[in-house]
Amino acid sequence: MKTLRILTISILCFSFFLLVGCKLREEKIYNIEYYINGEKVDYSPKTYKKGDSFDLPIPRTTVNEEFDGWYLYDDYSGKQITKIKTTTTGDLTLYSHISFNNPESEETFLIPIDIKCPNETLIYDYSVSIDEILADINIYVLYHDTKLKLLNKSEYDVDTSNYSEEKGTYEFKVTYEYFELIVTVIVEKGSMDSFQSNITMAPLDTVIDILSYNQENNEQFEITKGLPSLGNPKVLVIPIEFNDIPAPLDMKENLEKAFFGSSEDVGWESLQSYYYKSSYGKLNIEGEVLEPFDTGHTVNYYNEMYSDYLEKYDRYINGLTTVYPESVEWSIINKALMYYDEQIDYSEYDADKDGYIDSIYLVYVNEYSMDDDSLWWAFTDEYFTEEEELYDNVEADFYMFCSYQFLFDEFHGKIINYNLETIIHETGHLLGLDDYYDYDDTTGPNGGIGGGDMMDYNVGDHNAYSKLLLGWISPYIVNGETTTINLSQFQKSGDVVIIFKEWKGTFFDEYLIIDFYTPNYLNYASAGEYGLFSTMGVRIYHVNAKLNDPEDCYSIFELTKYNNSYTSKRLITLIEADG
Repeated sequence: MKTLRILTISILCFSFFLLVGCKLREEKIYNIEYYINGEKVDYSPKTYKKGDSFDLPIPRTTVNEEFDGWYLYDDYSGKQITKIKTTTTGDLTLYSHISFNNPESEETFLIPIDIKCPNETLIYDYSVSIDEILADINIYVLYHDTKLKLLNKSEYDVDTSNYSEEKGTYEFKVTYEYFELIVTVIVEKGSMDSFQSNITMAPLDTVIDILSYNQENNEQFEITKGLPSLGNPKVLVIPIEFNDIPAPLDMKENLEKAFFGSSEDVGWESLQSYYYKSSYGKLNIEGEVLEPFDTGHTVNYYNEMYSDYLEKYDRYINGLTTVYPESVEWSIINKALMYYDEQIDYSEYDADKDGYIDSIYLVYVNEYSMDDDSLWWAFTDEYFTEEEELYDNVEADFYMFCSYQFLFDEFHGKIINYNLETIIHETGHLLGLDDYYDYDDTTGPNGGIGGGDMMDYNVGDHNAYSKLLLGWISPYIVNGETTTINLSQFQKSGDVVIIFKEWKGTFFDEYLIIDFYTPNYLNYASAGEYGLFSTMGVRIYHVNAKLNDPEDCYSIFELTKYNNSYTSKRLITLIEADG
């Protein structure tokens, strides 16, 4: 019996060593470190195991730089290494050198050594769409000379495959060339009763992509809009002067502050700061103010030209001619674009790559007029020509025409440097939004939303329906269910509830849209004026945004069957508390 016990123990011990032996024979992972010109660079892949086979990364270089290959020694001696072979083993430290082909070149010597994200941990109260998360992720390249460059969203990849919009912690892997980093996304609560929509694209853009129709001559006509509502589009601002009214010396500087300056520069909001805040950071309008363009003519020359245009337009409307007349602004745009053609790459101003310059702002130096028959007012239009006019392979399309003097209008009794309300309103049109006020009291119902909106009376923030169209908010959808939803301040959170009779998977339908209004943020400066409320409370809008027949759509402003200006029913109505 004693012998048997010893044998049993021996077998157990042997089994133990077998298990340990198996663990010791697991495949070993080897590390790779990369150095360029003495600087460690965070390239991938960073590891390998025996049996792997892949090419080593090749750094991006400029036309005046040359990559000298990877070596095992920091003096770049020995045989150059180009790949990991199936027989390679051991941790590796690889060295390389990038040299100048032209030492006298003024081009900056830039070696990418890493990528950075200012917010590597993003925390959300409720589940959000992937597009909302991607908008919050900003990736920078760190260069050898300590410079940082913000990458465009299209320049890097983000793996979002594990995201489910439920409560939890997710890791998004960001890849740019041979660099990788992890952005951690924390969702503290899932969607409220599963009613929060997942907007992956601005609904307005979605409809534009699929809507087209044939005109009488059977040509295919695509409906376009001017300014993209998401991302960092660039706009062209062209100051316009005349022989008898030259531009002030500080006009360009004033326009730069008014369009792209800070809130402090303006005293209220610049065009850029307003839309960045209104969109919750989803739209950041950038651009350039050019030197004033001299038309070579007097203001009266264009007055006469405009009178001639009105006569020709009247003949066209009444069927007396088939030739659509060229407007005054078109002639100015054409001359200005040709004048600046050698200085400007117009393709940089086509962010959505649809073949059109996203938006052009013509700011004329003379006073505006309140006369209905005057050219000198503020409006948005499209640029149409019989023949293709290409500038750096893009065409002019949407533009805004307004007076420089609008910047110095009175601003609700407050002292500010520049008043951007008119330009902000017209930019709403460039984004694809229609007016919400009544053009003709004799046609259709009067009223609408009572003046208290940027697209009605040029005041305050955009309303919930407008922001929904532009892809800035993800509403909670109630569809025949009973639920409790807590709304935060709309101007800060974008919280909105939509009640449908029946959810059909589209926002181009009829519904009620509810938000919690507060007279602060973008509303504070004009709260209490022109119908913009001075007290907080719940707003309920009735929206009838059913799509128009494509045969009746001649522009983006005719996508819906109804509008607030001249149709038999209203597009959007603010429901009064007293019924």
